Amino acid sequence: MFGLLAYIRKKGPVWIWVPIALGIFWALFSFWLIRHFQQIYSSHPDAAWLMVNLKKRFLNNDGNIFLSILGFLINSNLTSLYSLQWIVTFFLFLGIVPPFLSPVSLLALPEFSISLLSNNLAMFTIPWHYNVTVSCFLLIATLEGIRKIARWKWFKDRKISINAATNLLCVLILCIALINSYLWLEFTQSFGNKEYVRIVTKAISCVPKDAFLTVPRHLAVQVSSREKYSILDSKDSGNYILLDKNNQGFMPRKELDKSYRRVFYEDGVEVLQKIDKD
Repeated sequence: MFGLLAYIRKKGPVWIWVPIALGIFWALFSFWLIRHFQQIYSSHPDAAWLMVNLKKRFLNNDGNIFLSILGFLINSNLTSLYSLQWIVTFFLFLGIVPPFLSPVSLLALPEFSISLLSNNLAMFTIPWHYNVTVSCFLLIATLEGIRKIARWKWFKDRKISINAATNLLCVLILCIALINSYLWLEFTQSFGNKEYVRIVTKAISCVPKDAFLTVPRHLAVQVSSREKYSILDSKDSGNYILLDKNNQGFMPRKELDKSYRRVFYEDGVEVLQKIDKD
């Protein structure tokens, strides 16, 4: 993509072909290396989903290439209204228009395409890590877009200088980000409290490594190395559930007590284990 950007900006052949060649080499090397370590070590079945998940979904129609492509696209985030809703919000942070005014936004296309082709709805969830690379390139593109907008005739007609227009646009983008901060701000609060972190770590350690554990969304990173885990607001609840003071009401207590028993409690953090009714 750096080669494509160099072509658009009319750079020399070296700037165009060297990045393209390096990109192709890096892609092939990455696929080989991932596959190499998957064969050596016992890994999570969904690890490196680009190789496992996509292949499994694409080859799911008995060799019929048309049905494979159609089914692959229909079952991807590309056709999910849930994902499209988040994508709109994703660009809303940057004022929608500015990132599209710079070819730098093309650098985000590969990672963005991977998220679109995935069938994992979490790929476009704002606070999660999947779009860090996309965000960086779109933010740089937004800065270039702001510079272009600041030179528009509309500002000149109103005798607003380029510097003043740039500052106004930057403040506007900042205000949009702050307005939408409710989407991610809660994720920054928990881990400033060392005592809370200590208790949560202790609670998680009492759950067997191979057990299916359900946790609040802000604790997902704490259990992401586990093979089986889910988030409280998802449909699937595990054999163990971790709750804290902010998530006690996710299910009526009477209903919880019918199916789960408490195995850990400290300062509002508790772990519940599903009762084996057999």
